[in-house]
Amino acid sequence: MRYLEIPGIYQDFYGYMLGKKIYISDRLKRQLGREEWRRLLQRYVGSFTTDRRKGIPIDTLYCEIIELFPWIFREEVIAEEDQIYTVFDIYAAARQEKSNNHTRYKEETEMKVLSIINLKGGVAKTISSVNMAHILAAVHGFKVLLIDNDKQGNASKILNRHNYEKKGTADIMTERNLNMAEVIQHTDYEGLDIVTANMNLLKVNLEVLLDQQRPQQIRFKKALEQVKNQYDFCIIDNAPDINISTINALVASDDVMVPITIDDFAIDGLEELKEQIDNTREDLNPVLNFRGYFVTQFDRENEADRQGEEYLKSLKYPIFKTHIRRTPKMKPSTFARKPIMLYSSRCSATQDYKNLVAEYLEV
Repeated sequence: MRYLEIPGIYQDFYGYMLGKKIYISDRLKRQLGREEWRRLLQRYVGSFTTDRRKGIPIDTLYCEIIELFPWIFREEVIAEEDQIYTVFDIYAAARQEKSNNHTRYKEETEMKVLSIINLKGGVAKTISSVNMAHILAAVHGFKVLLIDNDKQGNASKILNRHNYEKKGTADIMTERNLNMAEVIQHTDYEGLDIVTANMNLLKVNLEVLLDQQRPQQIRFKKALEQVKNQYDFCIIDNAPDINISTINALVASDDVMVPITIDDFAIDGLEELKEQIDNTREDLNPVLNFRGYFVTQFDRENEADRQGEEYLKSLKYPIFKTHIRRTPKMKPSTFARKPIMLYSSRCSATQDYKNLVAEYLEV
């Protein structure tokens, strides 16, 4: 048995090599400690720091390591010390390849706006919005803007940015000459920024309806024009309602995805929502594309879920192949204020959300 020596302490380094597949336990960063983890990255990959102004956050690098080595948690053995070099050599090469792919994507496309919406509550709209945005940034290397368009501000809370002092979505709806730089906040994650929401949005939705001096439905669209060259994706987390701010979201969007759970009320409101999408496409946004709905909180062992899945496939609406499986890790991740991939990189929902994002990017 060999140990990796760290100044002042001794920690065993778990991992092993199989060809170019490196297996590292999720205890690596905790065992080494933040400073030693950073030192290794600086030594073998380049200059990295937790300061977003100077480099790449450690958590983002950890996510990329996990993504690069998908079998990372299957086994744990004591590794030879020189295998550390191999891990970071492969990682550096993969990061450069991802950067090249991202550059090619950027040259071919403008910012794509995706609305996550359902008129039914409790279907994981906010969880899906936050985790898809985080995966687009952390796994795929895209620059992502998340807009919290729900007065409850849960997306803002999960990303630790909920407040009443800073400008946010409500100001996009009301200020005529708003500078988007005033409302966008950086998050703790590289490549992911947010426009926050709070209960002020409830009052603002009523105010906008009474404002006959300015167009009501294109305020999001005009605001996003300012940043269309700064981001690859904008994801809008919408309230379970059709109000003037959700109409603004649809007018500004390229795509719509609808999370849905399998229960007695699964399709409640789908017809009304699809009608609203069609009306928006016809009257205000001809490029709006209903990409379909995706199942959340899915239990493969539950007979009712399996039967419900077959029923949903028989409907006229498009459906994503990827289902987000139910996991006991999801609720604690919201209390921990972390995306699921950072809270539990091994849980089923982490893999499912990564697959869902990949499926979305395919077309």
